[in-house]
Amino acid sequence: MLEKLQSQHLDLILGWRNEPSVRRCMFSNEEITAAQHTAWFRSLAEAEEKLALLFYFDSYACGVVQYSNIHAQSRRSSWGFYLSQTAPALATLALEVEALDYAFDVLGLHSLNCEVIEFNKKVINLHLKCGFTEDGKFRDYHFDGNKFHNVVRLSMLEGTWAEGQHVVKERLRALRARR
Repeated sequence: MLEKLQSQHLDLILGWRNEPSVRRCMFSNEEITAAQHTAWFRSLAEAEEKLALLFYFDSYACGVVQYSNIHAQSRRSSWGFYLSQTAPALATLALEVEALDYAFDVLGLHSLNCEVIEFNKKVINLHLKCGFTEDGKFRDYHFDGNKFHNVVRLSMLEGTWAEGQHVVKERLRALRARR
């Protein structure tokens, strides 16, 4: 389940966002202060092109989905997510399914894009298995403070999700049944 992020969630998600394993995979990988976090949250209220949602897995809050550069006329957006260190392994696939349904069914998007630092193979593979297409790489695009990394650009069109979502959702159902 996804719900709009509220101010009472800020302390919870700041802890998740500042976990070293999460920061390592973000384009802004420094530790976020409470003041920076509050300013980010306030900026969401003022921007029509941004949206942040809290993700629940089995009634357990454990992730954040963000849509940015939402362009209503062109029906496109970029997105990203992060999960708590304590999120169950299956939460990643469940979050992806929820986020894709939200993007295409609720936001009415035609295309959804993302950029993933190349060493984050787990997320790249997840996106590909869910129907994203790799559109290319930005070479040495991200500097983490020590070295440069390539960034993989991926996209999905609404028709691709409409055609393939049943396979992904059936896989999720089967995995849930095995736990």
